[in-house]
Amino acid sequence: EGDQEEYQARLLDLGNLLARFQRNEIARLRAKAESKRVDELVRDAEAKRQRFEKTTGEAAKKIRKGRKLTVEDINRIREQTFGLPPIEPKPAAGHSA
Repeated sequence: EGDQEEYQARLLDLGNLLARFQRNEIARLRAKAESKRVDELVRDAEAKRQRFEKTTGEAAKKIRKGRKLTVEDINRIREQTFGLPPIEPKPAAGHSA
């Protein structure tokens, strides 16, 4: 009977160890998935920053050459950099559309 109790106690210990291992494995997999998600967010942010620098650099070059920014230029910056929809030009004061 003593062997039976010891066997059951060890079996219970093994079950507890397996449960702890599974919890740790799940936590490890979650951390790995979160790390991948963070890496993806960083890559996306860097790509947006590069697009922003490119489009604003082009706009700055145009201004340095003495030209004015057009609504199309602003829309290009909005769309390429921020993913925003284009804005519609408003009619000049005193003119109807």
